[in-house]
Amino acid sequence: MLGAESRVFVGATPPVDPAAFDFAALDTKTPHLFEFDLAEAGTMAHWASRWVSTRNEPGPWSDIASAIIPG
Repeated sequence: MLGAESRVFVGATPPVDPAAFDFAALDTKTPHLFEFDLAEAGTMAHWASRWVSTRNEPGPWSDIASAIIPG
């Protein structure tokens, strides 16, 4: 595996397709720290991830995980 592609969407309701989320990172090791603007505190963040092979072939998207951005 090359790594894990992560995408994030900030807002009340995420898009149905994770490909519409904003690219966050292509991680080759853990942990990854997501940083948000202070103005986003109290809003919802939604993440989706998928493995990417060394041939740059993406796997299926994970389920969407959601959390409130702390302030």
